[in-house]
Amino acid sequence: MKRTLLLVPFLMFVSCAMTQTQQDVGVSTQKQEINREVFGDIPVYPGFKLVYNKSFTYQSGSIKVGRLVFTGTASIVDVVNFYRKSLKELGWDLVSSYTYEKSAFMDFLSPDRSLQISLKKEFSGLKLVIQVGPREGSEKGSQP
Repeated sequence: MKRTLLLVPFLMFVSCAMTQTQQDVGVSTQKQEINREVFGDIPVYPGFKLVYNKSFTYQSGSIKVGRLVFTGTASIVDVVNFYRKSLKELGWDLVSSYTYEKSAFMDFLSPDRSLQISLKKEFSGLKLVIQVGPREGSEKGSQP
């Protein structure tokens, strides 16, 4: 009985300490702020929903990077054709593209940025991942 009484305050202390540690490192269950400016000229396939807990953006000075994850329902062919057409009209150059079974990958370049789009057919629908960052060798992407 004495052990049980001693164990209860100890468990309460550990629980409070763990909660405090999570708050100190900024762990949050709320939706994170996504800086849409990082992806300003990159369209999202109509009807797809952002998965906040798998997405992020980062900006420091002129460097902008990010990874946005979306889910929705569409055929891989339709989404690939959408991005080929839309991004070409927006000034992006298609560097490589391939489709294999239930997935597709596309790489695009602009004068100062690199863009990767991946698609994967999953049980619940289609997963779309859009990643963007500075282009290697561009003025904005060069290291000092």
